[in-house]
Amino acid sequence: MNIVLTNDAKTLAGGENYVLFLAQGLTERGHKVIIAPLSDSGLADKSREMNFDTIEIPYSAKGKEFKCVRLLTKKLANRNIDIIHTNTNFDRTIGAVVAKMIGCKCVASVHSCFSIRRNLTHWYRNKYLIHHFTPDGHSAKELLINKDKIPKEKVTVVHIGIPDVDRSKYDQIRPASRREFDIKQNEIVIGAVSRLVEFKGITYLLKAAKILMDQNKTCKTIIVGSGELYDNLVGEAEELGINNKVIFTGYRSDLERLYPAFDIYVQPSKDFGGETFPISVLNALSFGLPIAASDVGDIRYQIKDGYNGFLLKPENVEELTLKLNLLISNDNLRRTMGENSVKYFQDNFTLDKMISKMENIYKLLLGE
Repeated sequence: MNIVLTNDAKTLAGGENYVLFLAQGLTERGHKVIIAPLSDSGLADKSREMNFDTIEIPYSAKGKEFKCVRLLTKKLANRNIDIIHTNTNFDRTIGAVVAKMIGCKCVASVHSCFSIRRNLTHWYRNKYLIHHFTPDGHSAKELLINKDKIPKEKVTVVHIGIPDVDRSKYDQIRPASRREFDIKQNEIVIGAVSRLVEFKGITYLLKAAKILMDQNKTCKTIIVGSGELYDNLVGEAEELGINNKVIFTGYRSDLERLYPAFDIYVQPSKDFGGETFPISVLNALSFGLPIAASDVGDIRYQIKDGYNGFLLKPENVEELTLKLNLLISNDNLRRTMGENSVKYFQDNFTLDKMISKMENIYKLLLGE
């Protein structure tokens, strides 16, 4: 199959890594993949770095949509495209129109729990131009069916899968990654990898870190990521008096170096904030970390409470602190839950499992 993957995001985050994972897996299965990212974006750079066929598109609104449609249609003409698979906002509409014009099928992945029908154009696109929707989670599927009125037969949940990591190198990487942040051998590191935006709930992690510090726990917190709340969260850590125990790394592309520095992973997302199926949690599973996470979106499918981590009430600092305390003080519990995380990941969320499900959807649409 000849497959085009589109994405209009500027920065390289979970949804953009999903495109790269999907492209990687489909290519390994012998399909021809073209990535059509936003011009001058992080995904465009990474796509070229990984030697994917890359067509940059200046996705935008305010009357420029038709320009993008014409450009992408021209670029894809005579390339025998079978599927255009869209992933975000502007590219979802542009990709659907282009699919109609060149006579191929259109699939739309949905990576958050927000409505994708905000105007008449979206309604028409969803009803007539997109042939199938593949939300990351069941929470997003319910929203598409109940709020956006998309027929349930056009919606299939495909949980994200990611490439497995080489855990044999874990012990080699860990000392160097901890030295970078001056982490002492006896200190427990609580890690979070996130866009620093409201619905990710990092403020609740900071409040829990304050309580742990007041209890004289030998731990530090590393928060990896950038976003609109970066300065506010750094300022909050200073106001709480924990800036010497909380490390903000900013955006990092070398996550495979950072996860081994962690002992515990935290995903403190808010409810009804758009969280669906975070790749950051999948990474934590694959690296064998115990996880404390809010029970929002489809995180409950990533964590079995009490088995590989704890599911928490969102925005509940007291419960988060209690579970972190339990993990910090019990080496055996951390080790057992971490081992369970690896097993749960390998049983459910490998890249191969995701590609098989997506490939089957493509084949059904093409009548194979």
